[in-house]
Amino acid sequence: MSHTLVYDIEKDDSQGERLLKLVEKHSLNSVTWQDFKLENIPSKELLILYLSDNQIKELLPSLESHQITIAALPHPDAERICKTMGVDSNLQKAI
Repeated sequence: MSHTLVYDIEKDDSQGERLLKLVEKHSLNSVTWQDFKLENIPSKELLILYLSDNQIKELLPSLESHQITIAALPHPDAERICKTMGVDSNLQKAI
């Protein structure tokens, strides 16, 4: 199973900047939310989402017929999904 980070980072998101440094360190695939296309993602992929609640809500219905696993990281605008999935608000702990 391969891993792809789908992210959306605001200019003042220092946590997101740390996340991108970790991605570089571990050579993970990554794609911005704006460039994400489901057809480019192989089946049995793990999507690591660093997205807002609204973006995740938009994405989930399209994943229904795909064999894709998701994991969420604590994006500043993803309080609802993180609380629902039990994602730690500390990025280091969540990773």
